[in-house]
Amino acid sequence: MERFDSLEDVAANWLVRRNAGLNSAEDEELRLWLSSDPRHAEAFARHEKTWATLNHPLISGQASDLGLELDRRQQRRTRRNKAYAFAGLGLAAATILLFIFIPPQSRTPGPALASTISIWPKQQILPDGSVVELNFNAEITVSFSPEKRSVRLLRGEAFFQVTKNPARPFVITTGDLQVTAVGTAFVARNAPAEVGVLVTEGRIAVSRVFVSPAPADSSPLQNPVFVSAGYIVNVPVQTVATVPLRPEKITPAQIEKALAWRRKGVEFSGTPVDDAVAFFNRENAVHLIVADRSVRHLQLTGICWSDDAEGFVRLLEAGLNVEAERSGDSIILSARR
Repeated sequence: MERFDSLEDVAANWLVRRNAGLNSAEDEELRLWLSSDPRHAEAFARHEKTWATLNHPLISGQASDLGLELDRRQQRRTRRNKAYAFAGLGLAAATILLFIFIPPQSRTPGPALASTISIWPKQQILPDGSVVELNFNAEITVSFSPEKRSVRLLRGEAFFQVTKNPARPFVITTGDLQVTAVGTAFVARNAPAEVGVLVTEGRIAVSRVFVSPAPADSSPLQNPVFVSAGYIVNVPVQTVATVPLRPEKITPAQIEKALAWRRKGVEFSGTPVDDAVAFFNRENAVHLIVADRSVRHLQLTGICWSDDAEGFVRLLEAGLNVEAERSGDSIILSARR
């Protein structure tokens, strides 16, 4: 593993590597690093919570810089409570979440990254009609039988809107938590340092389990705790399995912050300005026009809200030295002279 100047850099680098994909040996190395010192898991969790909102910039060689930026943002937070575990930095009101511009001469040598535009959160409709919204890098597996609807949240954060069927329980396993629902709505989260659930509608049963290879084989270790709408349960992974689960009441404002990631956003990765502009023109009434050829092929990476063309323009003005001229419902973009 590379040498870094601080624990935050190491944690950020591990996060970048994990999200890019680890082999079995690297996965075991990460597990050992997380368990070797509580500070390691804490640093990794801080970055992952931020990552859930900002996502990764997909730029190789930028882990250290990203780690420092995420840490600076984390330190600027003045209000802290457990509900924010579901909301990263609570940037629901932010126009621009994070963007990085890399001049061609400073890019890391190697194969060029493919230009991509991704919409989030991703939505998945399950065979029973239940709907799952997946936050950044979230992953689930589904195993339905005539008796039970089983889902495992392997990592990340997901919002579940469960189709009601009392005769066929909907069971989610995330980390060492098992959630049973009939017809309700809730968020489940699986991070290296913490797992948890937040209920937004109805009631669910939550219990600690021994997780074997398949969700259907998970065995409860204790009686379930019933969690109603407006309550959360957060469980650090290092907590002893016999420690009782304790739902905590949160306010509507905290719930809104926790669900901010469900607002439609867009991720650009190595995307030419011309392509990003075309996307915003499809999503907004404001029409963007790139009038200067030198601006068209400049590349950007990052995420922002898809319904905020004005905010995107302010980003270009600040980050790419672009000049914007507004005329009615149109904004003309050109290089600043």
